[in-house]
Amino acid sequence: MAEARCTICHRALKLDTATVQNYDDLANRLCLFHRAKDDWYEAVTTPEGSETRNWDKSWQKVGRFWQRLREEIIVETDVVEDYDFSRFIFPPVTDANKNFGLYDKCFSKPVSFFNAQFHGMVCFSWVLFHRGANFSAVQFLDKTDFGSAQFFSEANFQHAIFFDEAYLGRVHFGITDSPVNANFQGAQFMGNANFYSAYFFGVADFVSTKFSVHASCANFNLAKFYSFTDFRVAQFSREAYFEEAEFSRKADFSSVYLKKASRLTIGGRAKELAIKPMINEGGTLRLVNLTVADKLTIGNINLEKAEFNRVRLRDCQIEITNSRLSACLFDGVDWGRTQGMEERFICDRDTFRQLKFANEQQGNVIAANMFYALEMREYEKELKKEQGISQDEVVFTINKAVSNFSQSWLRALGVYCAVVLVFLVMEGVSQLGFFPPPPLYQYWSWEKLLLFLNPLTDPRIIYEQGKIIFFWWSFCRLITAFIIYQFIMAVRNQTRRR
Repeated sequence: MAEARCTICHRALKLDTATVQNYDDLANRLCLFHRAKDDWYEAVTTPEGSETRNWDKSWQKVGRFWQRLREEIIVETDVVEDYDFSRFIFPPVTDANKNFGLYDKCFSKPVSFFNAQFHGMVCFSWVLFHRGANFSAVQFLDKTDFGSAQFFSEANFQHAIFFDEAYLGRVHFGITDSPVNANFQGAQFMGNANFYSAYFFGVADFVSTKFSVHASCANFNLAKFYSFTDFRVAQFSREAYFEEAEFSRKADFSSVYLKKASRLTIGGRAKELAIKPMINEGGTLRLVNLTVADKLTIGNINLEKAEFNRVRLRDCQIEITNSRLSACLFDGVDWGRTQGMEERFICDRDTFRQLKFANEQQGNVIAANMFYALEMREYEKELKKEQGISQDEVVFTINKAVSNFSQSWLRALGVYCAVVLVFLVMEGVSQLGFFPPPPLYQYWSWEKLLLFLNPLTDPRIIYEQGKIIFFWWSFCRLITAFIIYQFIMAVRNQTRRR
């Protein structure tokens, strides 16, 4: 008769010689490690209303599970090699079996926990994974601790489910000379996810990762991302912190879901940050103490509750398209110098208008005026695309020439002086003629110059000097009134503060 074996790992199913009991599931042909444990515990409701599991009735089975695990798989040495824990169903560690045998261990060959279940708290702190670790589709039903673990080869947590708190603080995925990709694609964190001060030397893949509504926060504070960081289609249902994080390459938060009452906070330093597009169901995006070096991309999103607090965008390219920004809070944002703004900003006219409006509402007149100038430049480009010369195009051209859209009071002052001199010369020509040309000093005098330059000159004084000078002076006043207005607006915009 053929020997019965486990249908998963092909271990022989037999009577346990140590306890003279049969812990294998002969009916379903599953060994002790792979057999279901549903009949090993009793569901208990706590006074608080939550449900827990009591394993006291199976203490002997639980103890034998861990004993055989150490005897047959985890040889009691400092090095664990080439082990396959796929589809294992792990009961909780009891007081008598506290040493799972993995703490501070070293896996020198690949290890797989594919599709395993952990019913109790699991501790992988300080464990070294040298040749790859596969935790894909694992169910962690209790608290999980990977604190300070190091992965020197691929780390795969794809579609893993963490039902309780997951601590991965100070985890190292690779080293500087040998980066390791961390794959959390499709994983679910039902409790708090703590990646505080974790190091991602390879690609950090969190595509479609879900941070559940039951979790109070996802903590990536002080995390270091040295390669591409991918949070596309990730879902944040509560707080998510990336404060003082460092993104050495592109960080992509495209299509991120912000659930109701959620808040995504990104800070630190980023080489390139992309949030395009975003699905916002009432959450808040906060960029706090953030420095973007190369490029910030925001597009196709509704940022009615967004906050930009102490964000430094001085030298980076900024691309904002098809987004609602008029209700955003901008506090201490460094947009960079006015020179070269057209080259740095990739935005349409409506985006500049919204940025202008938002800064006006918050009293930041200087930034509002800067975005007004950019808005006008975009409008001018639109006018130039039209056939022929329109009235608006003429007005905008004059506005730009006089004061650069109320940005330069020096230009307005210079234009004012030049216009006055032109009218002064024309007044002299009309009285003295031009042929034969008289000496230049006869065209004007210091007295006339002061009368034309002074916008408060009494018209009666000019009229007493003759009708010709009064005509040119009046004409000059009509033209310079617009220039004076532009000068006042430019000075006002350059001197007002928040």
